[in-house]
Amino acid sequence: MMRPSMASSRLANLFRRSTSIVAATPSGEARRSHRPDGGTQLVLLCVVPPIIEESAVQAFGFTSAVGLAPAASATPVLGVFHDLRWLFVYHDSWWTFAFEALAAVLLRSAFVVAVARVMWPDGTERTPLRDTFRHTVTFTMATMAVLTPWVIVAMAASAMSLSWFALGEVVPVLFLILVLSRGGIVRQWWRGLPTPGALLWSFLGFLVMTAGALAIASVPGPWTIPVAGSAGAMNAWLWKGLVRSVVSAPVRWRWFPSVPAAFLTGAVALLYLTHAASAGNGGMQLGGGQQQAIARVQAAVPDKTIMFVAGYGSAYRPPGTAEPTPPGPVRFSYRGVAPDGEPLGYQRIATHQSVATAAALLHIQVQDTARRTGKPVALVAQSEGTVVAHTYLALYPHRHVSDVVLLSPLVRPGRVYFPPAGAHAGWGIAAGWALRGMLTVARWAGNDIISHADEPFVRSIVDHGPFFRNTMLCPAPGVRSIIFMPNVAGAVVPPDTASHIPISVLPGLHATLLGEKGVDTRIATFLRGGDVGSPPDTAFRVMQRAAAAWESPALALAVNDAWPNGDDLPDASFAHDGDICSVPLDRYTLPGR
Repeated sequence: MMRPSMASSRLANLFRRSTSIVAATPSGEARRSHRPDGGTQLVLLCVVPPIIEESAVQAFGFTSAVGLAPAASATPVLGVFHDLRWLFVYHDSWWTFAFEALAAVLLRSAFVVAVARVMWPDGTERTPLRDTFRHTVTFTMATMAVLTPWVIVAMAASAMSLSWFALGEVVPVLFLILVLSRGGIVRQWWRGLPTPGALLWSFLGFLVMTAGALAIASVPGPWTIPVAGSAGAMNAWLWKGLVRSVVSAPVRWRWFPSVPAAFLTGAVALLYLTHAASAGNGGMQLGGGQQQAIARVQAAVPDKTIMFVAGYGSAYRPPGTAEPTPPGPVRFSYRGVAPDGEPLGYQRIATHQSVATAAALLHIQVQDTARRTGKPVALVAQSEGTVVAHTYLALYPHRHVSDVVLLSPLVRPGRVYFPPAGAHAGWGIAAGWALRGMLTVARWAGNDIISHADEPFVRSIVDHGPFFRNTMLCPAPGVRSIIFMPNVAGAVVPPDTASHIPISVLPGLHATLLGEKGVDTRIATFLRGGDVGSPPDTAFRVMQRAAAAWESPALALAVNDAWPNGDDLPDASFAHDGDICSVPLDRYTLPGR
């Protein structure tokens, strides 16, 4: 046990050391005299950009992009990620892309240099302005290269409305935010371990950006502008802590090339993401639990024929001829039916066909099934199957279809665009080629979630963005509809999304609900005429609004000439007047027409 005299002695020594440190540190008065308006300058630098962006978003009614503004003045890596998402969506030629990229590099670098110099701690050596700007430009360009694959993943999430991509984007980006936390502030940003303070402030920046989007998406109309300004003020606080922790703290492991190592780690993570998404994609061959769930639904609803429409990457092998085939649900085949009316087996590649082709096959199979069974057909569709079913109901007469159940639907796909490979210009042309390159590398690594960026299914969604974006949540006339959505879908559903189809949000991942306990009972209850829909709960809405910070902005329908009639249509990604589901389908260019 410490003696009282010893404790008093140590306390006195600690007090003397503390007073010497305080005496050696410039006082607040001295700092203000040295740089009287540094705090004011910092706040203005960080508050003005989010207010300008949010004001523009509100002026254009760009409701699905309201959560992006807080990142306009965020710490270096978050700021670059913000710029890249706008850049890759909103360019219509290679020349435009080059000009916008150069402007983004110069403006972001100038902003980082201005903030860093305003908050540079007194008593530490400053790098000459020219050298500071040069290494900041280098950092910004390198960060753009490192983050580009994840920006493309964010765009893929907007194009396909697939939560696997959205969830797979955030964790690697957070990792890069932490590793690159010293970037743009000091010269040797690419090597050495980040300081503990830099890690802390960068992680807080991640939280502030997410919380800012949540707050903005939770307030009405023009109130988003002062909230965006408040998020900018929080960015000023984060910048202050980050700059001072980076400049003042010693760097460990100066020999270690941390940023190249982070780039390689990110590349490996991206390959793993494609593999995981391929393995867990919504249409893989049904497991025993899902097969049994569909059979239980059919047994509970004997007066209707259940037709299951599987999703992307699914495969089907029909029972052998020697095996008895008891009456039960019908499996939709992406290859069609045999002369005896039985669905043909198909491999995964068959699901890559165009949506129009699959919808035509579904029309034939629904008619054939209704003729053979004499019962109305209830469609139970999953993932890609929801797009096929929705397109079929829009293209063809469907008097034989009584109900449609949408499991893990692609809620609002077609929010971005890139032109076909042979095009020399078009919105998102650079993004399209970046995606092609990434998928080529993924195929070399043995992952084939998407065979190529221009496969018929992907082009169906991208080329008919107005139809899918606006109408996926609109019911077909004469058909009862319901959506069963996993709660993680909140990560990819924009906060302004409104559904005209009843929604039931359940725990689970994309395309896994069918095998979950009790889901088959809910489906059967609905098909018997019961009401099982319920509004999304608070947790879902919180995720939906917070995830707005990480989404890509939607491409406005009116600007893209590749979308016919886009300038005459309401846009679900913007504030629109009236009921978007009341727009006649003949105003859209539908797949196959």
